[in-house]
Amino acid sequence: MEECEKDNDWDFVNRYKNGVEVVYEIELDGISKQLPELNMAELARRIAVSPVMIRKYATGKSKASEKRLLEIQNGIREIGKELSQITLL
Repeated sequence: MEECEKDNDWDFVNRYKNGVEVVYEIELDGISKQLPELNMAELARRIAVSPVMIRKYATGKSKASEKRLLEIQNGIREIGKELSQITLL
């Protein structure tokens, strides 16, 4: 940031002076490759969807509706929340 101020790059300074937000977006088709630790069968069970359909979505053989994408996303976030609350003894 200091370097940008020295270069009088005020557009950059003003835009990012409060930091940046990183958004991690993943296409549903290919999620099992990007997150191999995510158990698709367990995710399917949690959101009451057939494991076969989850695998089809994850491999791109079927396209999930907006509603289904939201259900899958919420299921993944719930798993993440549970994992983040683990304390090892």
